[in-house]
Amino acid sequence: MRILTSTLALSAALMAAPAVAQDTRVLDSMDDASRWQASASTDVHAAVSAVAGHDGRAVRLDYDFDGKAGYAVLSRALPVDLPDNYEISFWVRGAGPTNTFEVKLTDASAENVWWKQTARYDFPDGWTKFVIKRRQVSKAWGPSPETVLRRAERVEFVVVAAEGGKGAVEIDQLSLRALPVEPLAPPQPIAADGRAQTTAANAVDLDPKTAWTPPVGEPSALTLDLGYEREFGGLTLRWGERGAAADYRISASLDGRDWRELTSVKGGNGGVDWLRTPETSAR
Repeated sequence: MRILTSTLALSAALMAAPAVAQDTRVLDSMDDASRWQASASTDVHAAVSAVAGHDGRAVRLDYDFDGKAGYAVLSRALPVDLPDNYEISFWVRGAGPTNTFEVKLTDASAENVWWKQTARYDFPDGWTKFVIKRRQVSKAWGPSPETVLRRAERVEFVVVAAEGGKGAVEIDQLSLRALPVEPLAPPQPIAADGRAQTTAANAVDLDPKTAWTPPVGEPSALTLDLGYEREFGGLTLRWGERGAAADYRISASLDGRDWRELTSVKGGNGGVDWLRTPETSAR
């Protein structure tokens, strides 16, 4: 996680230290559309085809609700054991009205269903990575008393009519990434700023009387190692009485090499900054 800050007197950065990303397993590259089937409810039309993808080929589901309520499904058998903690991801793009988008996993009986349901989803025009965390997978229905899915036998991508209409959704690179199990108590972050004489540790020592105080008037970087890949929905920055950054941006990384910007602030006035970073992970 990285925060770049800038004032007339101070430039600072908050970063995650280099980390080893968990291995990602491609469950289906989506290069072979013949593995997938299209189905639909009564009076709804659905068809599957191969198209150019984000990486190689992709699978496309065309649907037409024809003024009716209902659903269209893209599915295939795909046995996979699920680790204790994981994320499922794929690239998606589409066209058409706003509808409900569901990703479903079923067990061997096909009677027990787990899902991630996104109501009123606007399919993006360009390829966009869709990530599902384990905590976002919930049991939809089924007679089994099990609430956690350990092994899936089938995967479905479902478009359910909201506005209805006619459209298409394209899926590429369906993947599974095992994640470390979160500890009961998160470890204390390790802070550094690359200087031999540093006060970086003061930024995370939980003592309001201490603070990180980099040299005034020169660029500075504060590096935080969170200890493991962590999810968080926001950050709280408590600035000291002197040296608060007026302008800054926050970025995050899983490996210390590839960074994505989370948010930025212009014209900050110190004190306490509460920053939303929904559905964010960083090491």
